[in-house]
Amino acid sequence: NLKAPVAVAKNYNPYVFGSEYDSAGAGLISSVEDQIIFADALTHYGVGRNGNRILSPYTINLMRTNILNEAQLKSFHKHGNHAVGYGYGLGVRTNMNPEMSGNIMPKGEFGWDGARLSYLSACPETGISIFHAEQMGNFHTEVFPKFRNVIYSCLDY
Repeated sequence: NLKAPVAVAKNYNPYVFGSEYDSAGAGLISSVEDQIIFADALTHYGVGRNGNRILSPYTINLMRTNILNEAQLKSFHKHGNHAVGYGYGLGVRTNMNPEMSGNIMPKGEFGWDGARLSYLSACPETGISIFHAEQMGNFHTEVFPKFRNVIYSCLDY
């Protein structure tokens, strides 16, 4: 028995499409398959499995270079345990200190946490891409530090 959709008032919906909310979760729509293809291209310095280049290696390295100063890093780290040890590049978190972040992924791993518990990780150093998607809620600080370590501990790279 399918029920008719129910409208959510704008002030109760944090994911509202529009120019006033510049966020991928509020306007970028993609499939899980396309996100996996994109994550893999980011991991391989901008080259997809089909051999097509969508970004240059220079752009990938620029994206994953921390651009925050010390004061900004302190503020960024207040967002939760998942940010500790990470900096922020061009639209992505970037692993600056694996020991501090409590994960086994190497320095240079980068990606983002998306709306409704999506997660993307790209690591050119290991060649490993991770994309996770579900529609449960917002438990990034609890799920992903464990999630990424389990994945990396199971792989021989």
